[in-house]
Amino acid sequence: MNLSGEKDKQKQIGSKKKKQYLNKEQKNRKNSITCYYTNTDSLLNKKGELKVIINSCQPDILMITETLPKNIKSPPTKAEFMIDNYELYYNHDDSNCHRGVCIYIHHRLKIVK
Repeated sequence: MNLSGEKDKQKQIGSKKKKQYLNKEQKNRKNSITCYYTNTDSLLNKKGELKVIINSCQPDILMITETLPKNIKSPPTKAEFMIDNYELYYNHDDSNCHRGVCIYIHHRLKIVK
């Protein structure tokens, strides 16, 4: 009885099942949208935390409320809120904006205006 041959066969079967599972997950990912929502109470000092969340969850859409600081003297620029691979929609330039909302849409999604 060749035990090492059996172990190799089990590894191959396990590897094949893992690939099938990953392919199924990728196919499911193509047919779904992942959204993430949070209230940041000022986004600029939490961008590092947000990048960690993006790397782990890989959301298609991010919705963030209270993105501006409470006591703001001059409004931050749009560039300060940009995140790589995402299109940014925000209301910071609206005169009725109080604390701000940002919506980020990943570039892999087709945006129809």
